[in-house]
Amino acid sequence: MSFSVRLSSDLIAVESGATVPVSLEVANKGAEAERIELQVEGLDSEWTAVPVPEFAVDPGETLTEKLFFKPPRVSESVAGNYPFVLKVRSLVSGESKAVQGVLQVKPYHHLSMEIQPKRGHVSPARRQQTFAVTIMNLGNTEHSLQLLGGDPEEACAFEFEEEQVTISPGQQKTVEADVSATSRTFLSIAKLHVFSISARSVEAPSVAASAQAQLEQRALLSPGTLVALIFLLLIGGYWVYLIPKPPSIRLSVDRTELLRGETATISWNASNATWVRIKSGRTAIYEGPNTSGSVPFTPKQSGTVAIEATSSRENKESQPPSRLDLTIGEPPPTPDPEILSLKAPTSAKAGQPFMIQYSLQGVTKAYLAPTNEDVDLNVGEKQLVRNEAGDITYTLVAQGAGSKVAKRAFRVHVVEESKAIIVFFTASAPWVDPAIGRVTLHWQTTDAKSLTLDDGGDVRPVDTSITSLEVPVSKATVFILTAYDEKGKSTQKTVKVGYGEPTPPALPADTPDTPPTTPPGGGR
Repeated sequence: MSFSVRLSSDLIAVESGATVPVSLEVANKGAEAERIELQVEGLDSEWTAVPVPEFAVDPGETLTEKLFFKPPRVSESVAGNYPFVLKVRSLVSGESKAVQGVLQVKPYHHLSMEIQPKRGHVSPARRQQTFAVTIMNLGNTEHSLQLLGGDPEEACAFEFEEEQVTISPGQQKTVEADVSATSRTFLSIAKLHVFSISARSVEAPSVAASAQAQLEQRALLSPGTLVALIFLLLIGGYWVYLIPKPPSIRLSVDRTELLRGETATISWNASNATWVRIKSGRTAIYEGPNTSGSVPFTPKQSGTVAIEATSSRENKESQPPSRLDLTIGEPPPTPDPEILSLKAPTSAKAGQPFMIQYSLQGVTKAYLAPTNEDVDLNVGEKQLVRNEAGDITYTLVAQGAGSKVAKRAFRVHVVEESKAIIVFFTASAPWVDPAIGRVTLHWQTTDAKSLTLDDGGDVRPVDTSITSLEVPVSKATVFILTAYDEKGKSTQKTVKVGYGEPTPPALPADTPDTPPTTPPGGGR
């Protein structure tokens, strides 16, 4: 007894919530009737339906039965491929056969969004309102969502806790969104802005969800409140104006500690006064009707100097007088500016930075001539760049107190480096046997317009398109490869090749010593 089975399709595509039938063909090749049992393994039992799980097949008969695949339209039915096995077993003989297939669940998209609270407000005291944006993925496909906010009047600005979120099927996420007004109003009636926040899938831009909320923009004052405040302020100000106030003065100075010969600025501000008097001991600094102002004051002696100010009106003086104490010190002796050390390279490459190092003492300002570049007194070194080739003489000029100056010059020779580069230059052997008498030179260059090869007796031009050359050797030779750039600037590399039979290795210690000989070779 035997039978065969065949599934109408190995790959079964179905949308969540839909039902797809599949045909199973069972052929009885035996001489006796078979009773067949069907069973689907590998899939959730709710996803499949077998209307006739057992049926009979007569000898030589081929019977077709239907199977149904029906994954539910829920987020748990994640889009993808699900392999399954259909087992077909004979209840008569016990023979069993298995048919493999793949159930392909197609994706469907469903996003939902909610904003809480539905209405918020901002004001000059409260710049932004935080909304909770809850996004739910009711589909069966994971989405990376880009969050965006907008309003028709473009009166709102949006800042998200996360601008992009990833939500798996059946998952929900809450993201905070700070919404603020793009403009501030201090005097206006309240304005109501309707805005929306949307979440759009990065993988499928046509899949999106959005929700709306309201933002109330409140001003600091309404027109009615402002009128009432102005009225109250006018009444209060008039009442205060009618109250006579005694004269007063406030004295200030830009610094309380200075050296003899330095100047401080004394300022005052008097109120309810018509006359101001400022003095230091018996010396008047200012006396006049200006109720506010400032004057310079240069003390001529060291120690503590008292500054006293009074204001008056109608023979009434401010009490107590305003007083300030200045501490006057003796100025230290002024040291001469000194350049303790100056180190600079004697040569540099054009367009390449080089460093100078210096140590200064008693210097208030320093610069380099003739470029007039400022020198930082606290660093101790400065980077310079010279683009033109040739000799240039720099002068470090150090200025001290008064008109004292120290100078030191240094010269730098600036050379323009060739743009041609010899990457490597080598010989095939560091030593040439007289029986062979030839060696192959290898090289690689970049940006070279022409090449020459010097073997110590003859300089020959070399084609820039070749990278190796076999040359004869009749003695120990130093080969010089020279590369020239488009301006004729050159760069060189050498390789030394020895000639003759190499010296054998040194004998053990108990034999007569033989001076070792090191064969030349290699490039530098």
